[in-house]
Amino acid sequence: MWRILKKTAVLFLFGILLMIHQVGSALGAETTVGVAQGTDYTGVTALAISNAGGLTGIVKKGDTVLLKPNLCTPDFIDSPLTTDYRVTAEIVRQVKTLGAGRVIIAEGPFDENPFTPEMLKASAYGTIEGVEFLHLNDLGAEDCYHVTGKNTVTKKPIYIPKIYVDADVVITVAKLKTHEGTVVSLGLKNAIGVPPMPLYNRPRAKLALHMEYKLTEAIVEINLIRTPDFTVIDGIVGGERENSRKANPVRANTIIAGRDIVAVDAVSSALMGFDPKVVPHIMLAARTGMGTMDLDKIAVVGGKIEDMAIDFTSPFPKK
Repeated sequence: MWRILKKTAVLFLFGILLMIHQVGSALGAETTVGVAQGTDYTGVTALAISNAGGLTGIVKKGDTVLLKPNLCTPDFIDSPLTTDYRVTAEIVRQVKTLGAGRVIIAEGPFDENPFTPEMLKASAYGTIEGVEFLHLNDLGAEDCYHVTGKNTVTKKPIYIPKIYVDADVVITVAKLKTHEGTVVSLGLKNAIGVPPMPLYNRPRAKLALHMEYKLTEAIVEINLIRTPDFTVIDGIVGGERENSRKANPVRANTIIAGRDIVAVDAVSSALMGFDPKVVPHIMLAARTGMGTMDLDKIAVVGGKIEDMAIDFTSPFPKK
């Protein structure tokens, strides 16, 4: 009996020391990013959000919460391009549990309206109850603010929907994928879907944002105008290929989450094998003071990057 008690005491002391070490490491960090792995979209999403500190204190009773998923081609499930409905549904459940008064799922993609009855059925987003769907491309200049952000990088205003800027809480819910124009497409890049397409559709596909502002600067400027309060990256099925619109699926089984969008993108990039320093818009966002990209200053809770990383195929150098 004494040996059992002694062994139990040693294990307990080891657990306490390990906890102290982990807390000490976290205290030395500037921000926390939560990660989780598995194939259960709902459970893995919930765990990653919990590991990031949760949504308590971000969402308050009566808040208007806007979720911005990535719905480039919302026509099938388990897609490398489309934020899976189960990830978004779990976030909706959590914000409603915290008392959100109005929940909006909004997107302004390059392709057709993702919120028609046919598309909602195909993507299964129609199974998410108690939300409003908003096609941002239906909005005009009168529905937008024409502004620059603090510490502007474009020096030129951009049209941003008032509902996006004025929402009490904005949560961006992006995909884990590479991109032929921006190296990676994660939380920051997801903002390109916010400005209404008719205002920048010259000649098509919001190319005015790519040409008039430079894509890297446009990405950062939109996030400076309204920085999301929380970021979730759906990497259960990620995407890789030179052409991001025809990405090959990568079964990464990972969700990444956090309050600091720059830190979340930095960790997500590292999980795909990239040094965040090779991603221009992450570098620029960090320089504006939007968030932290230094991996040494980010507490990753839920796993180690080196243990979870997958080498995504890309035409760009990784280091």
